[in-house]
Amino acid sequence: MVAELIDGRIIAKKLSMQYSEGVQKLNKQGIFPKIVDISIGENPAGKVYVRQKEKKAHQLGLQFDKVNLPETITTTEFIAAIEDYNHNPEVTGILVQRPLPVHLDSELISSSIDPLKDIDGTNAKNIGHLVQGTERFMPCTPKAVLKLIKEYQISMDCKRVAMIGKSQIVGLPMAIILAHTNVTVTLCHSLTQNIEDIMRDADMIIVAAGDPEFIKGSMVKSGAIVIDIGINQLEDGRIVGDCEFETVSQVASKITPVPGGVGPLTVMMLMEQTIMAACYQHHLNPDDYLGDDSVHGIYTD
Repeated sequence: MVAELIDGRIIAKKLSMQYSEGVQKLNKQGIFPKIVDISIGENPAGKVYVRQKEKKAHQLGLQFDKVNLPETITTTEFIAAIEDYNHNPEVTGILVQRPLPVHLDSELISSSIDPLKDIDGTNAKNIGHLVQGTERFMPCTPKAVLKLIKEYQISMDCKRVAMIGKSQIVGLPMAIILAHTNVTVTLCHSLTQNIEDIMRDADMIIVAAGDPEFIKGSMVKSGAIVIDIGINQLEDGRIVGDCEFETVSQVASKITPVPGGVGPLTVMMLMEQTIMAACYQHHLNPDDYLGDDSVHGIYTD
């Protein structure tokens, strides 16, 4: 068996056309959505990701402002800066580049973002909506996985899913989202006992462990679906996921490549949520601006 590739780039290209049309419709009504991306200090990897977001935003016709704050900033000063953008009607969405320095209170900073401008889905109120299963913003990487599942018409009924990794922006919200569907989710982490047995019993494995090529083909049940969120750079410069693609792709029925799987759609979900934010702030229906292929309304599909 050779696994079918779940190609996020193809889906992202199609969504890009739809969302560009949606932004043009907003512009005709005098609405010009703007993203403010806030980062701290100098982080080369973070700067690459910011450039990717900026490039995609401009391609869609969205405005994008980069703000770089000093590493010496306090939590109080950071929140004060966010409050300025909360009250600025020209700002549609606010992003905070992570990870933050350890001296800053990440939870307080996330919760200081206006919930209607929280396009990254990290505000406590939006996390509450996620737990309740009601429509609002959600973390963009789990939303990208939902989009892949929807686009490839993968039935989730009664599946056993192993979620590897429990971060607050990927693994934990992914498990919460899946719990609202007809699946059984096992949330695993570095201290989970018998993790290989859990994976071999799973119909789907979603991995965001940050461990290069951790999952081998021998750990995967024949015919399972594997969604690899990990992205790691090896010493030889190669970019790999958390799965050993060569062996896992010989066992799985479907698999996401790295790069080119979840990553391109994560950026697109950020753009989708920016359009949603503009609609919410102007009392418009997002469905009229996102097209038929958006993930908006995922809980009611």
